[in-house]
Amino acid sequence: MKSFNLTELANKYQSDKGTEYFDKHGYTLIYETLFWPLKSKPITFLEIGLCIGGPEFGDHLLSRIPTDMPSIRMWTDYFDNGHVYGFDINDFSHLESEFINFKFVKGDLSCQNDITNLVKVTAQLEGKPNLVVYDVILDDASHASFHQQQAFALLFPSLKQNGIYIIEDLHWQSPSYEDKLPDVPKTIDLLVQLENIKNGYGVLSNNYLFRNEIIKFIEDIKSIEFYCNQKLAIITKT
Repeated sequence: MKSFNLTELANKYQSDKGTEYFDKHGYTLIYETLFWPLKSKPITFLEIGLCIGGPEFGDHLLSRIPTDMPSIRMWTDYFDNGHVYGFDINDFSHLESEFINFKFVKGDLSCQNDITNLVKVTAQLEGKPNLVVYDVILDDASHASFHQQQAFALLFPSLKQNGIYIIEDLHWQSPSYEDKLPDVPKTIDLLVQLENIKNGYGVLSNNYLFRNEIIKFIEDIKSIEFYCNQKLAIITKT
């Protein structure tokens, strides 16, 4: 059987993380190098946001019945021994039976209880009572600044040692979501400030709603790197 690389898989399943469909982000060109050492390891992988064009494009999409998960198909094919989890405001549970290594948890990034429940469910299934459960977390959800920062503040502590936290599409935030959610600075500005702090200068501004939570784990951030003209951030844990 042929072994596909991530870009080939993304294009096969028509994910916009690849190079051929929709916005053709090309993120998989970065991910192939990043994830190759993990390909055959029994990792726990979480993706937040499972389908292109969600409620960030209108509340009417909250009631949609999803028919596919292109990136989940890519991840489950790529990671030979991985456990892949998905989190989304829409219900994808009817697609679980198509996979042997995928679990869906429904929830809203606006709700802290939903995010903490996600970690608890994963920890229970993975047998990790200390709630440090993920090797990789990838945020490709609404792209709203508040959602990105709340998820980062609450989920980064659940990364294992040397874990990887990824935020996609930092260049675009849905105007409809930005207007109705709490007003916070852009996530790219937060990450640049954190990178500066890691490099020895500056302090985290009081403007950030989740400042207190993030301050607690700043020392656990090993590196922050930007790719694709700062559309993509990869944060690694010590």
